[in-house]
Amino acid sequence: PPPPDRDDLPGGALRLDDDATIHALNEEGPQFPGLGEVPPRDQVGGTRLFEAVPSTSNALFLGRFKKGVEHGEMDARFPYTFVTPEDQPTTYFIHLYRAGPDPPSWVLFRPARA
Repeated sequence: PPPPDRDDLPGGALRLDDDATIHALNEEGPQFPGLGEVPPRDQVGGTRLFEAVPSTSNALFLGRFKKGVEHGEMDARFPYTFVTPEDQPTTYFIHLYRAGPDPPSWVLFRPARA
């Protein structure tokens, strides 16, 4: 069967190139914590995830992404708590995914439920 459309996924999805530039997102993609204002979905190209959301520029998140790009595959799932001065800490389940040596890579996310 064909893969599901990214808008049918249960949560947000961001499609990234090797430089972590966002090239596409699903309907829930703009809700990625800290992403703030992003252009309309059809004009999102050019936003670099780890620059736009500095709280992800660490070994846990950016480090795993870089390692996956370097190895040409990734399938990392982990809880991640976003902390910003403006908002209360919020935990999400993150899934970094890449199926082979060529882009794209995906950041899939959904809020953790208590």
